[in-house]
Amino acid sequence: NDEGFEIKDSWPIVDLTRLYTNKDATYLFAVASEHMNYEVITNPTTGATRVEGAGGGHLAMYYRALPNGEWKFATAGQAPDLCENLSPEVKEVYRGVKDPNGNPAMTCRDEKVKENNGFVDL
Repeated sequence: NDEGFEIKDSWPIVDLTRLYTNKDATYLFAVASEHMNYEVITNPTTGATRVEGAGGGHLAMYYRALPNGEWKFATAGQAPDLCENLSPEVKEVYRGVKDPNGNPAMTCRDEKVKENNGFVDL
């Protein structure tokens, strides 16, 4: 917070923005917007507090095998991750998958690729 108030508590806020399957319905994909909220002490004498939302935030991507797989983390950030940072499993699961709008479900950055500013669709 800009006023320098002591933080009493904090918690994540997760907004599910997209949920869809691949064409064969073998995987379920989730895209979420994540940011933090904080409870700050505005008056230490009286114990008065207020809740503030943190600026920024990022997108996070998760997937699970259907029908009974565990949710797994794929990637998160404010921009596509470097391709080399993605696990082989994530690359395989997302390869060729399209979101409901027909766009690639995941894009990563490859510093060796000059076209398209290094952005590569999986």
